[in-house]
Amino acid sequence: MLQMIVILAVFVALIIPLGTYLYHIAERKHTFADPVFDRVDGVIYKVCGINPDKGMNWKKYALSLVLANAVMVFVGYLILRIQFLPIFNPNGIEGMPADLSFNTIISFMTNTNLQHYSGESGLSYLSQMLVIIFMMFTSAASGYAACVAFVRGLSGRGKDMGNFYADLIRITTRVLIPLSIIVGLLLVWQGCPQNLSQNATFQTIEGNFQDMQMGPIASLVSIKHLGTNGGGFLGANSTTPLENPTILTNMIEM
Repeated sequence: MLQMIVILAVFVALIIPLGTYLYHIAERKHTFADPVFDRVDGVIYKVCGINPDKGMNWKKYALSLVLANAVMVFVGYLILRIQFLPIFNPNGIEGMPADLSFNTIISFMTNTNLQHYSGESGLSYLSQMLVIIFMMFTSAASGYAACVAFVRGLSGRGKDMGNFYADLIRITTRVLIPLSIIVGLLLVWQGCPQNLSQNATFQTIEGNFQDMQMGPIASLVSIKHLGTNGGGFLGANSTTPLENPTILTNMIEM
């Protein structure tokens, strides 16, 4: 009971400041973090050739969203298919079948997070990082961008829905990445694995041998709860002590 009271109290305390911060990001108003993130965003805009001040009508905004996600789906599908390569694959995971690869990448692109695989036996660390974790960031950011554009349209702004790429980058750099780093560090502090090591084999008190999963678990769990609320590193998700080792991590993840 005390745990739920604490969690609800934290929720209530964060509603106004976090909501105000998100509103300022959507409206490109000044925030306390601008001196840092304006520089970060500026580098990304320059490298990618993006003009954040160039508005889009609803057709161009929607087309940009679809095309950007289509490219990410294509690249992610290829990575799942060739994950058998010895690149961040210390456990020797085989390539994912074509149908399961398509199901997985579409699931995470749409923020559905349906899993027909167990991450500990079905994905290499490369796939976990470049496909699952990456899509958890971009699918959440894409959903945010679409919602913001929809609200702009309802507010009667005319044809200017904003710039999809600017919205995508701003929510990622100013909210998702910073909060993921903070949550990830808290999870590591509490015992959640964060490494690229091969699975560890140990002997139980009964004398049997058992494998314990390693990998970038904390970094996936942090964005899982911030942006998608589904799709665990392990098949059993946050019911396992490796993803959720203590009462504090349980409260953080809730």
